[in-house]
Amino acid sequence: MKTALGDLKVIEYAGMINAPYCAKMLADLGAEVIKIEQPGGDDARRRGPFLADVPGPERSGLFLYVNSNKRGVTLDITTATGREIFRRLIQDADILVEDTRPGTLRALGLGYRDLKKLNPRLIMTSVTPFGQTGPYHKWKGSDLIGWEISGMGYITPRHGGRPDQEPLRLLQTASFITGTTAALGTMNALEAQHRTGRGQQVDCSQMEAVIYLTGDCVAYWPYEHRSVSRTFKTMYGPEHLVHCKDGFVMVHGMEPHHWRGLAEMTGNAHLIDDERYKDPFTRGQNWESLEPPIEAFTRQYTKNELFLMAKEKGIPMGPALTMDEILALEQFKARQFFIEIEHPEAGNLTYPGALCKYSRTPARISRPAPRLGEHNEEVYCGQLGYSKADLVRLYEAGII
Repeated sequence: MKTALGDLKVIEYAGMINAPYCAKMLADLGAEVIKIEQPGGDDARRRGPFLADVPGPERSGLFLYVNSNKRGVTLDITTATGREIFRRLIQDADILVEDTRPGTLRALGLGYRDLKKLNPRLIMTSVTPFGQTGPYHKWKGSDLIGWEISGMGYITPRHGGRPDQEPLRLLQTASFITGTTAALGTMNALEAQHRTGRGQQVDCSQMEAVIYLTGDCVAYWPYEHRSVSRTFKTMYGPEHLVHCKDGFVMVHGMEPHHWRGLAEMTGNAHLIDDERYKDPFTRGQNWESLEPPIEAFTRQYTKNELFLMAKEKGIPMGPALTMDEILALEQFKARQFFIEIEHPEAGNLTYPGALCKYSRTPARISRPAPRLGEHNEEVYCGQLGYSKADLVRLYEAGII
């Protein structure tokens, strides 16, 4: 069956998560992705979790997930020969996904203006901490910096925590949302390429990708001159995590029928017409007095019992699940979301599958993440015409 991006050729020159996850999303839709690593390998190979807690370049769960469906080669583009090989790969590519510091590729004669002369159809997706312009554009960044500088630390968790609590971080969320944003930007540029026959540079800033997660929080400053924090009380109340017998559930009572159902289910029908809780704003403002009677009920039941109970009454209530509970969910099993991939060194492991399902052009996971330099011969000899003897010389020179 035909895939959505089956005719697309993508070169990835990137490491860790942001840009590689962008390229993975294209690969899952059928694009042929060649990942270029420095001869020493992507830094993600040295990040855990590691299989059986034993570090190794082919044992990183992070690398194995973010780079499935790709072929992998090694190449040092700081050498003249490396740059020439890079240009040859670009000549036949539709997309280049890269994450180098702004100006790095240009200094090597491989900037977008240089590459589009070789390939006018080329889309160059550049994923960086702060974008290609502005006073921060050459600054280094990280997942932690992207999360905090975009304001997410101070609103996490939403409607919870203490006013004096330190900012919090969700592990690698900034990186994955940036990769997703970059993939969306790339697909938009691809549509323009199909219509015009010309490529362009897609400038994706992690700082800007993550700030979209703040949602309506951004509006409070220009509209009301108020800065939002995790304890900021909005009209959306109650919308809080409460204790239950085996963890937490999120209760939601913004709409009148939701509030009525929640009050009745928890044995608090007498509070429905209480002036303190007459509308979403007052319920949010008076959450401290509303939480104890609600929690007195929820503590008697498990997450699943409350979830099913609320579903029957049409009340939005979500269980806060742990990873082992998520992997065991029948809904994920029924949709075959989690899949198993066999890797020649790491073995058979479980991974999240493609983000969306397509009725005519299904996504696919057809190959494990590449071992370091695994496809050097296949790409350099099979596609570019180098001999095996050439590869030996390139290896001995440290170019691959």
